[in-house]
Amino acid sequence: MGYQDASGRRLSYDSYLRIPQLLELQQGLTQAHDELLFIVVHQVYELWFKVLIDELESVRTSIETEDLRAARHALTRVKVIEDLLVEQVAVLETMAPQDFLTFRSELAPASGFQSVQFREIEFLSGLKDAGYIKALDGEGDARARLQRRLNEPSLHDVFSALMERRGVTVSDLYRHGDRHADLLELAEALLDHDEGFRLWRLRHIEMVERQTSGRSVTSQAPVDRPASAISNRHSASASSPSSGRSAPSCRLVSPRTAQGCCRGGRGVIRLRSDSLVNLLEVRFDRVHADGQALGDAAH
Repeated sequence: MGYQDASGRRLSYDSYLRIPQLLELQQGLTQAHDELLFIVVHQVYELWFKVLIDELESVRTSIETEDLRAARHALTRVKVIEDLLVEQVAVLETMAPQDFLTFRSELAPASGFQSVQFREIEFLSGLKDAGYIKALDGEGDARARLQRRLNEPSLHDVFSALMERRGVTVSDLYRHGDRHADLLELAEALLDHDEGFRLWRLRHIEMVERQTSGRSVTSQAPVDRPASAISNRHSASASSPSSGRSAPSCRLVSPRTAQGCCRGGRGVIRLRSDSLVNLLEVRFDRVHADGQALGDAAH
């Protein structure tokens, strides 16, 4: 019983996982001791990115078919993996800045900006920017992969379509959650994904800044827009108390998540003016507006 190859050999641990081939993939460019650690950690990141993409595709399909239980289950796994990504940064932090400098110059012009799977996760979640496709050097099928992600529905798209089909607004969801429990639980799971990936990005960038002492970085998690863009975008897209208009229904405001990000964590928001799934984009302004409205009602 069990699998056998064409020659009749039975499966083993090494042959199933292709361990010999796997262990040949960590070929460094220098004799620096810490280069092996650097390569392994980043290869493992890419392997987890591969799993995340697979899970997020499953989430998208489940939302489209309104199997929300399956979508929440997959998002729970996504959040656990993202927690692991954050913890893995501590391994890189055991590398002293002077040890990184012993091989850093050899890595140019390679950069974390070139991680196609990282961008696929962003595009698949809802944070799309065609500019990244133009910036690719054209190696392999990278451009085609990102173009496909750009063209296909994102988690943001399918969630917005689900909300529209159900006839539910953001206000309904968060003020009458008991009436839409399955949607509310899904929204919170999506917010957990958004927050988890952004926290990893923050943690990784802080580590890079520590390793490079603020100098030009060769390998880093992508950071693209300055903090000034955040206030401008929020001001333009947030609810306006004077106009009486609410935020678009595709943008959610979770008091739990908003408070969590505010609590000593504004740096998370500075990393990017957009959320992955565009669900937290106006959280500060909307929470402020809702709080002001509640205060006016109390008086």
